[in-house]
Amino acid sequence: MKLLSFFDLFSTGLKCVLSFSCRFSGVLFASVILSGAADLYADEVLLTNGDRISCDVIRMKDNVLFIRTEYSGDITVKWDYIANIHTDDDIDVVLDDDTLISGTGCESEEGTIRLSAEADREAEQVLLEDVKVINPEPAGDTPDTKIKALLNFGLTSTKGNTEKESKHFTGEYTARTIKNRYTIGGMLNRTEDCGRETENSTLAYVRHDHFLSEKWFINLNTLFEKNKAKDLDLRSVVGLASGFQFFESEEKSLSVEMGISHVNEEYISPNEMEYSSSRWAVSYNKYFVNKSIEFFHYNEGLLSIEDTDDLIIKSRTGFRIPLFSNINTTLQYNYDWERTPVPGREESDRKIMFSIGYKFENNNG
Repeated sequence: MKLLSFFDLFSTGLKCVLSFSCRFSGVLFASVILSGAADLYADEVLLTNGDRISCDVIRMKDNVLFIRTEYSGDITVKWDYIANIHTDDDIDVVLDDDTLISGTGCESEEGTIRLSAEADREAEQVLLEDVKVINPEPAGDTPDTKIKALLNFGLTSTKGNTEKESKHFTGEYTARTIKNRYTIGGMLNRTEDCGRETENSTLAYVRHDHFLSEKWFINLNTLFEKNKAKDLDLRSVVGLASGFQFFESEEKSLSVEMGISHVNEEYISPNEMEYSSSRWAVSYNKYFVNKSIEFFHYNEGLLSIEDTDDLIIKSRTGFRIPLFSNINTTLQYNYDWERTPVPGREESDRKIMFSIGYKFENNNG
């Protein structure tokens, strides 16, 4: 009974997250401000709240400043919180118009950076808001294609008075270039109770995001689903969407997309439906506690343009904790809801899964 109560409590908490996402609410996140000084580090970063950090400036990209401190190692600070930078060594600064300026960062007004170069050149002062990159990485240091791969597997087996076996598998592969992002993934669930199959569901998806700018992208997406418990023999979804990437880094990622889709549903019982629908999707990932905990949430909805009773919502929410090397453990809550299910079926399916997985990324830099 205690275990069931924990699951009920966990489910209730995660449903709150889902309700916020379904209403397109903003994602709140905490900002960590670091202060202190270390004599061993020659550079100094001044924050907008007046704090000063003694450090080594590594680089700035994607509106995040990467620095190295004596007390916390490599840390990041949001660029919006930087008021000034002083450096003893030369740094390379790339502006929004791709102008490259090199020099040491010296005393200047708040909100600017002043680069002092050779004696025969006058120091140049630029606004921090015009800075795109500091110390850009050489082309050879970063792979042209960033790869992410994730495999999770869970198994529950009960023997004795109760004979029950349940297993599930999830996998996703993403390849990211400057202009394109390709994603392919799937999920498989099987459950047998006393030799009788009680769950048999499969889901597969493919997405292609083409970036028109740093933030905006257009999207081609497909989804295929089978679920015996829902009497669903095959649901096929093909759609086009426009999306916005709010941020995308090693620590966090948030994107939203909206578009139209064509849906075709074939049921095990003699029935078939075909309709056009609007579609939305929200994808959010965030690391906490020095990347020791990863929170993830994905929410997708389909609303028929022809009949608003045809509404489908899918969400995947959970925490992923690294164990060692690339091995991690995942606690995940799946919530699927249909406004008009097949007669005799429930509107919602809820599932809590615990699994062991493998995660690979080649974009660490």
